[in-house]
Amino acid sequence: MRDFRKLRLIIFFGLFCLVKNLPAFAQPVNSEVMDNMKFPAIPLADTASSSIVIADVLITGYKITKPYVILREVPFSRGQNIQRADLPRLAELCRQQLMNTTLFVVVSVKPAFITSDIVIMNITVKERWYLFPIPYFKMIDRNFNTWWVENKRSLQRVNYGLKFMQNNVSGRNDNLNVWLIGGYTQQASIRYENPFLDQSLKHGMNVGFSYSRNREINYGTNFNKQTFFK
Repeated sequence: MRDFRKLRLIIFFGLFCLVKNLPAFAQPVNSEVMDNMKFPAIPLADTASSSIVIADVLITGYKITKPYVILREVPFSRGQNIQRADLPRLAELCRQQLMNTTLFVVVSVKPAFITSDIVIMNITVKERWYLFPIPYFKMIDRNFNTWWVENKRSLQRVNYGLKFMQNNVSGRNDNLNVWLIGGYTQQASIRYENPFLDQSLKHGMNVGFSYSRNREINYGTNFNKQTFFK
């Protein structure tokens, strides 16, 4: 009986030592340990798409020009899907078309990426000066010497006045011209031109009024001198 107890103690002690010295891979691994384990970074292939989506078109810098007049010249629109390789070409085309309107002195078109395949196009413009008062002076004689010597520098032999040119009057790239001319030929005229009259931006109008009168008419020459009818 005593020998049986000794045998059980020896077997129990041997099993204890065997379990204690088992290799680590035979033990169950805690899930928290798995989460905290660091694996070496694996290089991923470039998965950027060849096409991108224009999320929005933002316009800044304008004060008078209507936004839809600017957007008419933009070769892309919100929600459009374009090829990534075409983005620089479309941005430059947009800049050129806006400059061709003669409404701006500076145009900048830059993309701002939200993600690898979503972009916002930022258009920044700087409007030019639209009002031009231009002085007007013109001799009606054949040359300067005739006016200076023969006609004794008479202001009745010249046309003088002012021309007012107002571009982009209402922000629709419309123009208003007013001429006020006195002297030899009295002239008064007003003309208004609007290229974008309807919402489709395909039709326009041009309307004007002018009045002029002369003091005399040159109807011939006599001994190499002009003959006038007053």
